[in-house]
Amino acid sequence: MEKVAKEIFYEIKRKLKCLDRNRLIHTYGVLWAALNLAEKYKQNLNEVFLVAVLHDLLREEARKKGDILKHGEYAARWFNNLVNKKGVVEKVLKSWGIKVDEVCEAVSCHVLGEGCNFIGKILFIADYSEPMRKHKEAYIVWRIALKNIDEAFLKSKVLKRVYFESRSRLQRLNGE
Repeated sequence: MEKVAKEIFYEIKRKLKCLDRNRLIHTYGVLWAALNLAEKYKQNLNEVFLVAVLHDLLREEARKKGDILKHGEYAARWFNNLVNKKGVVEKVLKSWGIKVDEVCEAVSCHVLGEGCNFIGKILFIADYSEPMRKHKEAYIVWRIALKNIDEAFLKSKVLKRVYFESRSRLQRLNGE
């Protein structure tokens, strides 16, 4: 069974190698932030590690298909198919405290924050406020998250929507 789990992580590693430098640096930042929040809120570190690594794994593929806002769903579906294809791996993951359905749910919701479970909230906040983010709101959300995860989640959700709306307006003005 351990061999099958190693195959899963090999597949993830193979996908990570396809990420461009900036996306990889962002993923490491999200991983750092998510693990810190998981530790603070006593969540399973294995599970949070996995969602952080998976969260943008298929972003470029989704962008090429014109589905950038659904890249979390692409990654969740890819991971779920990989687990199912390998059969017994779900038992191995469970032995590490990893629930495949919760991982998939967290990864799927991380873009817009709709329907997030607790680790999904951690991922959403980590994605918004990872250390390489240059906007001041990222730091503000991070400070709030260290005190109150739900307040930080709601604040980052509002700020992310404003960002998406302003980008959409800008793209329409530029005729894109």
